Amino acid sequence: VVVPPLPGKALFRQLPFRGDEGIFDDSFIEERKQGLEQFINKVAGHPLAQNERCLHMFLQDEHIDKNYTPSKIRNA
Repeated sequence: VVVPPLPGKALFRQLPFRGDEGIFDDSFIEERKQGLEQFINKVAGHPLAQNERCLHMFLQDEHIDKNYTPSKIRNA
């Protein structure tokens, strides 16, 4: 499975003494948001990823079970 790259984090925008608002700049936030949305759409649209429970949990659950292992059998 080929995973698309995440959009860049703009490390240089985090440097102090910049002339702009850096990572808090509205245009940067919007651009990053759109890039992350495209990334999620590509991953979620992949035929193999669409049926992965862990992806659905990540995208939909309010509270993530950090101990979740996809192969672990649970007794409910």
